[in-house]
Formats: sequence, C-alpha cells, structure tokens
Amino acid sequence: MSLLKEIQANAAVAWSPVKRRAELLALGSKGDGGVGFENNGGEFKLVAMDLSDPSRGMVTLGSVKTASRFTSLAWRDVPRHHDTCPYGIIAGGMADGSVSLWNPALMLDREPGTDAPASCEIGRITRHKGAVNALQFNPHEDSAHLLASGGSDGEVYIMSLEKLASPGVFTPGGPTTPQAQVNEITSVAWNTQVNYILATGSQNGTVVVWDLKQKKPWCELRDPARGAATAIAWNPNEGLQIATASGDDQHPSVKLWDLRNSTSTPLAEFHDHTAGVLSMSWCPNDPGLLLSCDKDNRTLLWDLFSRKTVAELPSDAPNAPQMGSDQFFGGGLAGQRRWNVQWSPQVPAVALTCSLDGKLQVWGLSGGGNPACRPPKWMRRPAGASFGFGGKLVTIANPQEPAAPNGDHRRFIHMQRVVSDTGLVAEAEALDRSLETKDFKGHCEQKIAAAATAEERSVWSFMKILFEKDARQHLLLHLGLDAEKINELNAKFNPEAAAAQNAATAPLAADPAQGPGPHVDPVTGALLSDRIDSGMGAEDVFSSGFHPNGGDQTAAAASPASPLSDVSALAAALPSPLEEDKSKRLDAVPAPVYTEESENTLMQALLVGNFEVAVNCCLAYNQLADALLLASCGGPELWEKTQRAFFAHQQRPVMRVVSAIIKNELTELVDVSDLAEWRETLAILSTYAKSEEFPSLCDKLATRLEAAGDLHSATLCFMCAVNVEKTVNAWCKESEVEARTHGHTFALHRLVEKVSVFAMAVDQPDQSMGPEVAQRFAEYSSLMAAEGRLDIAAKYARFPDLSCAILKDRIYNAYPMQGRSHPQMYSGPPSTGATAHMPGMPSPAYAGAPRPGTGFGHPAATSASPAIPQASLSPLASAAPKAGGFPPDVVPGSTENVGPQDLPIVNAFNDLVSQLQGLPLTMMEQKQLQEIQKGKEIMFTKLNIGELSPEVVSRLHEMVACFGQRDFGSAQGIYVALTASDWAQHKDWLRGLKSLIHISMKRFR
Repeated sequence: MSLLKEIQANAAVAWSPVKRRAELLALGSKGDGGVGFENNGGEFKLVAMDLSDPSRGMVTLGSVKTASRFTSLAWRDVPRHHDTCPYGIIAGGMADGSVSLWNPALMLDREPGTDAPASCEIGRITRHKGAVNALQFNPHEDSAHLLASGGSDGEVYIMSLEKLASPGVFTPGGPTTPQAQVNEITSVAWNTQVNYILATGSQNGTVVVWDLKQKKPWCELRDPARGAATAIAWNPNEGLQIATASGDDQHPSVKLWDLRNSTSTPLAEFHDHTAGVLSMSWCPNDPGLLLSCDKDNRTLLWDLFSRKTVAELPSDAPNAPQMGSDQFFGGGLAGQRRWNVQWSPQVPAVALTCSLDGKLQVWGLSGGGNPACRPPKWMRRPAGASFGFGGKLVTIANPQEPAAPNGDHRRFIHMQRVVSDTGLVAEAEALDRSLETKDFKGHCEQKIAAAATAEERSVWSFMKILFEKDARQHLLLHLGLDAEKINELNAKFNPEAAAAQNAATAPLAADPAQGPGPHVDPVTGALLSDRIDSGMGAEDVFSSGFHPNGGDQTAAAASPASPLSDVSALAAALPSPLEEDKSKRLDAVPAPVYTEESENTLMQALLVGNFEVAVNCCLAYNQLADALLLASCGGPELWEKTQRAFFAHQQRPVMRVVSAIIKNELTELVDVSDLAEWRETLAILSTYAKSEEFPSLCDKLATRLEAAGDLHSATLCFMCAVNVEKTVNAWCKESEVEARTHGHTFALHRLVEKVSVFAMAVDQPDQSMGPEVAQRFAEYSSLMAAEGRLDIAAKYARFPDLSCAILKDRIYNAYPMQGRSHPQMYSGPPSTGATAHMPGMPSPAYAGAPRPGTGFGHPAATSASPAIPQASLSPLASAAPKAGGFPPDVVPGSTENVGPQDLPIVNAFNDLVSQLQGLPLTMMEQKQLQEIQKGKEIMFTKLNIGELSPEVVSRLHEMVACFGQRDFGSAQGIYVALTASDWAQHKDWLRGLKSLIHISMKRFR
C-alpha cells in the first residue's frame, strides 16, 4: 500500500462518477477558517489528481465560497440532465439543514484564464431542521435523479431532481406514517439491485430498510448494544446483503447481514476494531473487500470471504504541538484519527481517507497485504485462454464471486479444438485423401483445373504425365504433337497412299441380306447416285454415255483402262501441295550441276564398280540425292561418309535434327539446341531417346535451362529426368518467391503437396530429400498439428533429424489414445470398428514414430476418444504388472493339446504374424512384434491347458474370421469387449493382441 496523493482539507468529499473525469474530487469544507468561535462559512472546491505524476500534490480547478459549512457530499451522473450538467450533479448537505445542488460543468468548462464563477449552485432544498448528516444518489440509471438525505432532526427525505427548478420532496413512509421517537439519522444507503429499497441508520443503532413502493419499512436491524449505526453499505452485487458498522466503543464491530436468512442474527461479525467504527465503504470493484476506520485511528481492509483482515493503512503517531486555548476545541488532540473512507468508483485499488487533522489522502491498495490472501477482483483474470499443441484451446472462466469458505471451490476448464485456417485444412485433407487412396491422377486433374497461373498448370500437367502408363507418348501430346493428326497429313503429300487407304476401308460388296446397296464408280469411288440425277428419265440415262460397268464409254475409248493410269489421273486431279503452300520460302542449298564431263565420269565409275569415285563426283557437282543413292551400294563406311557430307551441305535447322536422329547424336543435339525451343528438344528426346538415356538427356537439357535463368522450364525437365533432388530444390526456390506474394503458409502447402505427389510418382516416398526439405516438412507437420490434425502431422514428421524427432514425440504424447482409459471405466456395449484415433480421420502412418496406444500399456477404451476430451485422462501406469507364470511342466507356446475345433485360432494368428514378419517394419513396429510373439505364446499356452473360458474362445473364433476378411476394425471391437470382461485374467496376452491389431490395421489397409 502506498500514499499516492495528499491535500490539506477538512472537508466532506465525493468521487467523480464520470469515467472520462475519474480523477476529479469534490470537496465541501466542514470546518471554517475562523479561530475559536468564529464562523466564516464554508467553501466548495473541485480538485484533480494526476496518478501518473509522482508528486503527491493535487490541482485545484476552482472554488466557491458558501454561507454555511458542509456536513455531507454526494456526486451523481444524472442522464436526464446530460445536456445542462454533462459532469453530473453534486449535492451538498449543509450544516443549516439545506441541500445545495451544484453543476460542476460551470466550473470545469470555463474559458482558460478566466476566474471561476461566483456561484455554481443551481438549486437549494430546505426541509431539514438540523444538519444534513448523510446524502446518497440512487445508483440505478433510471432512478439517478432520486436523492436520499438523512438529518440530525431524525428525518429522511427523498428528493426528486427530475425538475431542477422545482424538485419534489417526499418521505419514505408517506405523510400519514406516524413518526417514532426522533433519533438522529447517521447514514443512508440505496440498494444496489432494487431501486426502491433504501436503508437508513440512526443514532440508537437501528437500521431501517424502507420499501418506497409500499411506503413502509420492510425490516429493521437492531444493535443489542444500541450503539450508533455510524455507517451502512449494501453488497454491490447482492441486493439482500448489507453491512452495518457500530460506533459503540465497548462493542465495536462490523456486521454482515443476509436478509434472506435473518434480520435478527447477522451472517458474520468482524471484531478487529478496538474502538467505535466511524466509517465504512464496500468496494464497488470487488464485493469481497471492505474498508473501515475507527476511533483508535486504525483503517482496516477486510476480506469478507475469508473473514480476515488482510491489510491496515499506515498511520503515523501525531506530533503533538503546543496548543493554545483557542485551538483546544478545534480538535487538535484528535491527531490523525480518520473519520471517512471511500473507494473510488472508477479506479480500482484506489481509496481516500479523511482525518480530523484536516488531511485528505488518496491511497493505492495494490500491494502490501497478506500474501496468502486471494487476489482482488481487478487483479484476477475473469477468463483465460491458452493454446496448446494439437490445435487445442484451453479456456478458464472464474466465477464472478469467490466461493464461501465452506462453499463449492470447483473451477471448470474447457478444452476445444480450434481451426484457424479452414482453407489450409481442407487442402491438406484433400491431399491426404489422394495419398491414401492413391488417386494421384485425379488429384493432378483437380490441381490443373484450379490452377491460377500457366506455370502452375504446367507443373501439375507434367506431374500427371508421370503417372501415365505410356508417359512419353502423353508427353508428346502435352507438347502439342498428336501422332494421329500428323498421320492425317499423309493424304496431302501421298495421294496414292490415301486412295489405297480409302479403298481398303470401303466395303468390297453389299450384304445380300440387306438388299442391293448403292452403286459405286469403280475408278473414282463415287456413288452412282451422284452421277445420275434422280429426275432423269430412262432415255436421258441411256443417252448420257454412262455405263454402270464400264464407266464413261467416251473416256474408255480415249485411253486404256489401266489401274495405274486411273490412279495417276486421280493424283493429277488433286491440287499440288506446293501450289497450296503460300508460306515464306527458305534459302535452299545450291542446285545440282549436270555437265557432260560429270556424266562421263559418273558412267565410267559405275562401269568399273567404283562407287566411291561416283559418290565423290556427285558431291563435287552438288548432286546430293544421287550421291546418297550410290552410297547405299558402296558399303557402310561409304554410306556414313556420304551422310556426313550431305548434312554438311545442309543449312536448314530441321536437318540438324535429322542428322542427330540418323546418327544417334542426341547428346550433341541437346548441347547445341535452341533453349527457346526447349519443348521441341524435349519432344525429340521423348520420341527417339532410349529408355536408359532419356533421364540423363532431360537432366542435361534442364541444367542448360537452369544456367540460362529459366528456372520454371528447368524444373519441368528435371521432373522428366526424375531428378528428385534438383526438382525439389527448384521448388524450394520458387516457394521462397511465392511466400513473398501469397504468404508463407500458402507457399509451404504448395511445396509439400508437390513434393509428396512427386515422390509417389517416382516411387520414392521415403527418400530423404535434404535438410532444407526436412525442415519444410517439419514446419508443415507443426502447422498441421497446430490446426488439430495430428494424424496428418504425423505423416510428414518422418525425416531423421532432431526437429522431426521432437515433433514425433510431441505428437505421440498429444495424440488422443484409448489406451489411457482404464478398462474398469467401461460402461456400455463394445463399439465395433472403434479406432484409437480421432473420429473421421484416417489412421496416421507414423513412418518410424511410436504409435500412440501401442505396446504393453493399458488396453484401449470401448470407443474412439472424442477429438477434444472434456475430462482429464488417467495417466499411464509406470510399469505393467508382471504376467503370472505357468507350471514347470508346461511348455510356453505349445499347442499339442488344442482340439481340432480350435486349431483355426492357432493357424490364423500364426499366419498373420508371419505376414507381418515379411513386411519392412519400422524399428518401433519390430519391437512391438516381439511383444506380440510373447503375448501369442501366452494365449496359445492358456488355450492348450484349457484356461480360456468358452466365451473367450468363441470371441477368438470371431476375431480370426475378421482376420481372414481383413476387417481389423471389427476385430478391434471384439478386442475391446474382451478387455471389458476378461482383462483381469488375461491382460498378459491381451496387451500383445492390441499391438497386433493396430499394426495390421496400418499395414493391410
């Protein structure tokens, strides 16, 4: 506790109720400035305190002299008068019995540098015949205009300030209520929950609770010692609890009443004061705290829930000055006795005190109390939340009021799963489904359809090609080269072949069963109906010269009917491709030269069979076609030499391709190819490269593209080369660029998705792809875990580095496991198909991580654990109980006495374990397999010696039937039923059975 502010003022005081001006205090002087019996009236003052200023002084904003002294003060924000009184209304109880009304806005809103107004008083009510000891505004918004006053004349008045010009005044009991013996009213207090209930305290110790609706007392609280009720206060949150303070020096106390239970016996009494209590204030920000001060100069802070004093405001012993007779009656001997305490209604942990030596002090109460006591409400979090691993959100909600000492102290913790990025989770689930169902082509098609850029579309198109059976043929189709469409161009350049193909596809003869078909021209293949008009008469047909068997007789007479001549005539009728080609002509090689000398030399060489001379002669005269024909007769060496000479004469780019194809020099072609036409080069490699050469050639082309700065094209070629390392590294670089534009999470998912599908395409799902990729996968796994998808997260924490190892351990410990529930907790029929993972999620493939719930721990519970359990899980036992032993003459695992009807159990378990032994198991699964073997031997031994009941044997028969159908979900349901009924007798082998089912579910799904 610390003293924050201090001012010399012997005055009644009131806190500002306005939040925006919570630093204001209203002061009404109680003592005059005269000496001895002089009376100079009072003073109304507004002061402000700056709690951020370390100095203890306060700033006076304005003051006004009054004719009478103040005895009480109240300040309330009245909504009805916001227009004229924006800072509320201050009511002052005066020593002359009047109640003055003040508007602080007239003092606060004046122009800077101007003096305070002569008077801020806006009204005066004169009804009391003595000093007004107590004032309080109604705390309810709809009744804020009601002001209660109590005077030394024993009267209580309710003043309605609805009309400031003419306030209404009435008594709580009405005009006809008979007045009891007059007792001075010491305090008034409005109920905090019911706006028509008012409590008044009197000098004889009686506290009357008035019902203003009924206009009569609701109840009376009496002090047996008949000490003055110096202060009363209602519980800020409970309208039926009231505290009263007694000013009797012989029996000083603070009593807490619960009007629901009794009006004669208090609920609690506090007796730490040693003299009469002068003032009391119930904390509006924490109903468990109450301040009180007494005549022995002690100011105590109470914790009403523990009923103990938790702190005491310091009070120094006064320095007793030498006083004259004129100061004796001024109270100099009173020292620092505090007569008033008030909590701030707006600022928590701040309260003021007034002492008889004229000091007004503001205290900070946040510290210095009993460290074992409960924290005050303003320091206690009403609610709290904390995110945990696995997408869990833990929330707490403290009750508004602390529990009583013998009350219910339970607190509730709520746990739920929170998904912060639903889009990411949906994408991850779609990828996981594709990986589980191995529908990679369908996944690629979805990504192609949803691609936002051409680059993304091309990546997934190439990815889809990798899953095709004839991948290289589909690659040509993707590059725009359709072999069937290109073959259709043959009709343009080879009419004879086209005619032959049409003739081959035409029907040879009409089907007699269908009647006579249409007649076809034997030369042109045209229908006879096309040659004969349907409107021609018989005479016109016969006179036209047309004959159905011999065609046109005139044409037949002009030329011999030869098939070759018919085809030649047809070809001549077709347009020439050269005539149709209107494209730009390219520069050709020099034309061949034919001279008599060259012809003679060529003839002589042919006559003697010297093909080399003949070829050289043709090459010298640029007769390239003739040279190739002659070289075909001169042996392979001459043929190769002539080819080189032929291609050396060619300047067209296409001839370089032809040369590379003929010479099988695809490597040289890749080295010199135009990188702008890399797709054509890739198509050549796809068509002509051998299977063992294709990856290296694609890798060479990709390396050239990467060096040239075309990273995207290089990545596509690396994909064709099945170069996992370089492909993934290129994607990592692209991901860094993508993260700057689309966000890190989006780019990370794109990278993991491409790498995962690509690894399945090249059949290398478990290949290590370098530390950078391992880091990205670990980060993605953490991201999935943060979204609550532990099953998906476990699949990506498969790399052998430290971060993945830590992540796998956290997933193992955070994964909801049925095995942690004790079997005695079973309370229902077994659930078939129950699994040890979150409902609706596929079982995770841990790839080396320990599967939660496996091993020889407690058996699984009866049903799948919910995604977010609402109750705490029982901790795992520190050690499994040791299995019971068998007699010495029993051989463990022996089945010699098993009857033929139960041998299917033995055979099924042996077959299933043998199948698991033949699989590439992880280290953890191999350890579990050893435990499975031990459990199997114990089960066989008990079956052999007859220790298994017929019910257990029957369920084992049902289980092996499920094994045969690979229905391990139903097998697990049978296992759960066994643990519920026979765990105590057979836990030694049921543990191993659990691991057997879990591994089988993962490996044979």
